[in-house]
Amino acid sequence: MNLRYLIIVIIVLYCISCKKNTSPISPENIYTEIVPLKIGNTWLYEFTVYDSLMNATSSSQLEATICCDTLVNEIYYYTFDKESDLWYFNNNSGLWTIRNSVLNDFTAPSLHYKYPCKVGDKYSYFFEVASVDTSILVPAGKFKCIFYYSDIVEYFVSPGIGTIKSSSYIKNDRNEYYELLRYELIDYSIQ
Repeated sequence: MNLRYLIIVIIVLYCISCKKNTSPISPENIYTEIVPLKIGNTWLYEFTVYDSLMNATSSSQLEATICCDTLVNEIYYYTFDKESDLWYFNNNSGLWTIRNSVLNDFTAPSLHYKYPCKVGDKYSYFFEVASVDTSILVPAGKFKCIFYYSDIVEYFVSPGIGTIKSSSYIKNDRNEYYELLRYELIDYSIQ
């Protein structure tokens, strides 16, 4: 009787522990938007500038809040600054950026984050997907991210949340790349 009870407990515990992977990037839980664009959504970043010896020369906080939208040809575009000419929109291939000229004539869009994506995908001439399941720890917490990169920039983006970390690189006088700028997510509010 005790052996039978023990086998049942082991089977139940095994079944309970075998849950599906619920990471934000898994096929069971794919988000429709890599960056959720909605008026009021806010991201707070720690912004750090480095010198060529990797010493932090300045650090500050940067808040990015979607403040307005506009509808053009049945597509909603969003921006973080009413005075900016840089607008964003999501579609079935990812997050796009577009510039709005003084004449309110939108230029050709540029794919900023390809999504959905797979490792090795290349887009917008410079970017490649290095990983679709990189874990990143920043002040806002631990996130599963897609890792996008080019020669001079890296983005870690968590689908449904947005950019978690970004680093920009520049060459020093020895022709070696070093990190010049870093953004790390401190807090966020998604509606």
